[in-house]
Parts: sequence; structure tokens; C-alpha cells
Amino acid sequence: MDRQFLINEIKRLANENGGKPPGQEKFRRETGVSPAQWRGIHWVNWSAALAEAGFEPNSFDVAFDKDFLLENLATAVRDLKKFPTEPELMLYAREKINFPHPKAFQRHFRNRGERVGALNAYCERHNDLSDVLEICRPLMGSEPKANDREKPTKRIIKGFVYLMRSGKYYKIGKSKHVGGREYQIGLKLPETVTTLHSIETDDPEGIEVYWHNRFKDKRAGGEWFTLTPDDIKAFKLRKFM
Repeated sequence: MDRQFLINEIKRLANENGGKPPGQEKFRRETGVSPAQWRGIHWVNWSAALAEAGFEPNSFDVAFDKDFLLENLATAVRDLKKFPTEPELMLYAREKINFPHPKAFQRHFRNRGERVGALNAYCERHNDLSDVLEICRPLMGSEPKANDREKPTKRIIKGFVYLMRSGKYYKIGKSKHVGGREYQIGLKLPETVTTLHSIETDDPEGIEVYWHNRFKDKRAGGEWFTLTPDDIKAFKLRKFM
């Protein structure tokens, strides 16, 4: 993940919010960039990222928040292949750069039971932590019956917002079937049309307007734009909106 791209996104979101910089959770929601893609790579914490972008850190970001602690705890569980005891967590923290001090966990979670419960809930919200969830669940007691589990909300897909390229120009539009739309557009243009990315959405009209407004200063005419590599990266980050 490019450092300057991240800084530009912080500035963009701050500008859209009256000059107030985003917290790390809002930044993740708006850009699709997870803390794992910048923490320990470009900056130690979100305060350092905001400072480099020219902003004072949000007071909430100065101290470790729960999601940050649980993200790191999940990494420890994955590496150790078990839920660590206090001594094991202290040893792990000494060996890992930028890992929170064990006392930070004690301030947020009163005991091991709370820590296990919080991590279990955190893993259930993140599909890429299924292996960690399998370690946590037995510690929660018997696994809930299938009928007792909350059924996941099914995404309602009404269409796609796509990014296509023809020569030096890029088209952002909406369609129910991206492949068919590419073929239709290609028949009208002398240069090859290529679909670079498509975003699933339950609101094609609204999401199309969002991207048109975001790149309005780069409009070449109609739905065609002159985009930079960073613009394309930003679009490709989104899988569903």
C-alpha cells in the first residue's frame, strides 16, 4: 500500500468532514484499507499517520482502542495456535515490535473470560479470522446450535458500478451485467474496451453518482474521466457498496 496514497486519502476525508481528520475505524470503512495494511509498515499507530498528514491526532486514537487490541490479540492466537496465558502474552509482546503492552489488555478487559468473549465476537465480524475463531469457540463453552445462531444478512445485489478503460480514458457507469455492457460499449469505440473492476451494489444509481462526484474535476465528457493510478486504486479497493 503506497504511503502517499494513504496520506492523500486522510486529507480527502478530512476535507469532506470540515477539516476534521478521520479516526482509523472511519478510515477503514470509507477506503477499505485495514490497519494491517499500514500499521508497522508506514506508521506505528494512527496518531503518527495523522501527524504526517498534517493533523492533530484525535483524542480517541491516542490510546489503544479495543479493535486495535483485539486485532493484535488475534494475531497472537494465530501465531501461538492457542489462546495465550498472561505469561505467554507478556513473552509474545516482548518478541514482537509494535505489539501492545499486556497491561493495555488488562485496562480494557477485566479478566480472561472477557478477553475470550470479546475476541470471539471480533472474529465473527471478520471473515479472515475463521482459524482464530475455531480456537476461541471451545473456550466459550458449547458451540451454539445452528437454530440459535443469527442468520447472516444476505446481500441484495441489484447491479454493478464498473470502471472500464478505452485508450487513455476511463468510464464509470452502472449495469446489471458488466460483461454485456463492455461488449455494447466496445461496438461503438475504435479502441479496445477493458473492464478494470466492478463494485457489487444494492444502489447502482447512488454509487455511480458517488464516484462521478468524487472524480468530477477529472471528467472528460459524459461518463468518461482522465484518472490517475491512485484514483484507480481507490476504486479497486471497493468490492461492495
